[in-house]
Order: sequence, then C-alpha cells, then structure tokens
Amino acid sequence: MKATFDKWQREHEQQHQTLSWLRCVLSRDKLHVEMLYCEVCRKYEARLCSLRNFSNSWIKGSANLKLSNMLDHARSDVHLTAMSKLCADMAKENGVCST
Repeated sequence: MKATFDKWQREHEQQHQTLSWLRCVLSRDKLHVEMLYCEVCRKYEARLCSLRNFSNSWIKGSANLKLSNMLDHARSDVHLTAMSKLCADMAKENGVCST
C-alpha cells in the first residue's frame, strides 16, 4: 500500500537523517506500490556499474516490497557510494550536505 511506502520513507529519513532516495512506482489506481527504486543510484548508475557487487535491481526497480529489502539496499556499498557522490556534488553546489 502507498501508506506503507510513505511510512517507510518518513521513518528512514528521520532515523538516518538522510536525503530522500526511496521512490515507488504506483499501480494505475495509485493505491498500491508495484516497485521500489533508488533515485540516487539511478542518477549515478554510470559511475556505479564498475563497483564490485553492483546490481541494477534498485535502478530498474525492485518488485520485492519487503522492508528488509529496502534496508539491505540502504546499507549496501553501492548505495553508500552513490550517496557519497551525491553529497560531494551537493557540497560543490551549496557547500553543505547531510548524509
């Protein structure tokens, strides 16, 4: 359900004091989540694809809608590298970044 997705996103942002990266693809009726994806990993895909353990499942979108899957992605080396690249880019633009 969309409400569950919104809760996960809000709680993850509060717990980790991080930028929002979790996105979803909704069903046609906009009531159900069909896929989850990582906006930041999508943005930096070209710079991530050479990393060990790279998988594009969170770039294409994951149909595994379990909270544990989202948390595994958030802790992955690939995602953490993408977040670091985002912070570096933001620091260049603004001089500030919070990961």
